[in-house]
Amino acid sequence: MTDANLEGANFRGTRFSNVRFIRSNLSNADLSNAFFRSSDLTGADLENANLSNISSLFFCSISDIYSSSEDEAQSDIDDCVAELVGFRISSEWCEYDLELRSIVANWLDEDLDYLCGNVEGEYEALLTFFYPSYSQQYFPALSLRGANLQGADLSDANLTGVDLSYAVLTNKNARSATYDYATLSNAELPALSTANFDDAWKSTEEMFEWYAENQANAKEESRKSTSRVFADSMSRAQQAYYLENSEFATDVASLGLGISSDHLYELGISQDSRNDITVQYALSQHDDLPSSIGVVRLIETEYGELFTEAVICESDTTLSIAVADLPRVEIVADEVICPTGWLIKN
Repeated sequence: MTDANLEGANFRGTRFSNVRFIRSNLSNADLSNAFFRSSDLTGADLENANLSNISSLFFCSISDIYSSSEDEAQSDIDDCVAELVGFRISSEWCEYDLELRSIVANWLDEDLDYLCGNVEGEYEALLTFFYPSYSQQYFPALSLRGANLQGADLSDANLTGVDLSYAVLTNKNARSATYDYATLSNAELPALSTANFDDAWKSTEEMFEWYAENQANAKEESRKSTSRVFADSMSRAQQAYYLENSEFATDVASLGLGISSDHLYELGISQDSRNDITVQYALSQHDDLPSSIGVVRLIETEYGELFTEAVICESDTTLSIAVADLPRVEIVADEVICPTGWLIKN
């Protein structure tokens, strides 16, 4: 519906998915309680429109994230939002100093000088370059980039992840509107006493700073989860090995994973392993990395059928552990019990 004249239209409660209202006239339209997923209203005229209680549902909806703790939930949300940053593309990226440009280049693993020199910052060309699998019709969140929102009613609107760059936000009512992870770069923001922009990006620099911190945290988390990945990979390989050979492998090389001990981790299969249980370990050789143990055991059903179960235990402290100090995993009441100071990470 690009350039459509929809002045005063009634879209109350409508669910929009993958729609384009680019530069459309939606002034005085009723969009209250509407849902937007992957929709593009770039440059739309929404003057005096009713946008109360609208919701922006981007591709990794926060409402769909369930975690066992508040910290894990926030981490999941941040990881999800990091995927959104790539769609906040504009010619400004090619104008920033080398530090900011290096962040983009490292993230994309591409030569940004080549990119900026060849596509001249064109929005659609950039989008195609960065995310060729997505068409211009697909946006991971609602885009109100450059939209005219003068006098619009945004009360109780959920604008999480919305692109409001260059938008004119002179709202008659923005009470209780949510702007978490919204982009407000170069937006006209008059004094809105009821608006809370604390968790929004008020400039592209802020967005990059947030992204850089997110990536640094993700890199550190990835580094600290390496032992768990090793233990899990060996355990899964043991399950496959048993399925094929009716016994467990006694050395890592037999698992065919192509991994071996290095200066960071000592990898191996415990000599305490038995016919019905095997213990794989990835023991930290550095004091700032945790260790992990992978346990695979045979379970026999009441019908005499055998299947395997895998459990990962990770040390709750970061310290170097020698193979001789590998703690013993116990089976109590038909349940794997991690050693004291180790936590189940399945």
